[in-house]
Amino acid sequence: MWMTRASAALCVAVIATLAGCTASPLPSPDPTPSATALPDGISISLLQQRSDYGPRRVQLAVKNASAVAVEVTDLTLRTDYLTEPVVAPDMPYTVMASTTINFPAVLTPANCDATAANPEVEASFVDAGEKHTARVIPTQPFDSLEVVHSSDCSRSSFERVVRIVPGSTLRTERAADGSVSAVLDVRLVPTGAAGSVTLRSIDGTILLDVAASPDLPLTMTAASSARTVSIRAIPTRCDPHVVAEDKVGTILPFRVSTPEYPAGEFGLPVSTALRNQYLSFVAAACGW
Repeated sequence: MWMTRASAALCVAVIATLAGCTASPLPSPDPTPSATALPDGISISLLQQRSDYGPRRVQLAVKNASAVAVEVTDLTLRTDYLTEPVVAPDMPYTVMASTTINFPAVLTPANCDATAANPEVEASFVDAGEKHTARVIPTQPFDSLEVVHSSDCSRSSFERVVRIVPGSTLRTERAADGSVSAVLDVRLVPTGAAGSVTLRSIDGTILLDVAASPDLPLTMTAASSARTVSIRAIPTRCDPHVVAEDKVGTILPFRVSTPEYPAGEFGLPVSTALRNQYLSFVAAACGW
């Protein structure tokens, strides 16, 4: 018997009391994707490239080793190390056969109470015209989530007690031998929280050779006065391609000790304006 959508709905409502009224289930306008495995030849890994350190993101890499293209409609990373899921933008995307596509995804805030990453990627894809969802544990060739978590939480642990406030501009100093250093003043301001933290060193990068500071190591507590540490740097090298290809050269490595992270380390990215000042300084110091 042919039935309209309205009559089918009526039958569903009164089926417990009316005999002889039957109807097929109504189709969902947007069926929930079925949980399944990834298509043959598809695998997912998670990594960070050097260009990901500053913006604090990861790459969700989808490798298609099969002979057919696969349309990926959603990639979502969940891990106990983050407070919220991480969703890759720019979907859907067709991953062609025999290719690997990296999908950059900005990380959500850290969850420093977590003790294990437990990562899972939920990947939705279209197969034979139907949408499916797979949940897989991504491979991590460089243990990226552990590295990010350690960096995030050692900085959070330090700044719970002492906040780091970089200056807005570089200044230059000329030594007796005529050499010129770029100087960045960093203010260390106690927050009033209990605890004791130590800034052990601020190290150099592939771009900047940072001089050891006579003010470090420096231990501070809530009772400490605010302090200024001056970071003096000269170019590490003068190959023009070092500047042209730079991705992490202005992310200054801070080594710290805190109650939770006695050997903590994190990179302190500077503003775009400061980064440009550093690059200009290197070019001028190298005589380009």
